[in-house]
Amino acid sequence: MTISGAKVTVAKIVVTDTQSGTVKIDNYTRVSYAKIPWNSFSGSLTFGQESVKNLTTSKFAKQVAIVNTLPFMSYLRGIAETNDSEYPEKIKVMQLISKGYALFYLNGKNKHPAIPI
Repeated sequence: MTISGAKVTVAKIVVTDTQSGTVKIDNYTRVSYAKIPWNSFSGSLTFGQESVKNLTTSKFAKQVAIVNTLPFMSYLRGIAETNDSEYPEKIKVMQLISKGYALFYLNGKNKHPAIPI
């Protein structure tokens, strides 16, 4: 990586906006089906090189990993974001499943083989 013309080697970089709490990447151009930009992230972004397992071949390879870290309740709100025509019960089930999934991996004993942490 080059910062101000100097080459720098680091293991990980954490980017956080301390004023708004939202990190925006201007040159990230992916959008949703409704053409809403997916370039704003709550919390912080951690960029680093990790050994990630390919679930098809079961081999590990070094890859750049970007992890979005945010408060637990913000995660749950983001999972259940949907349009107004969805049934309230569907939103509740999405939140319940998401909470169980997150808590399973947050306890430190369980780790998905293809997810760097």
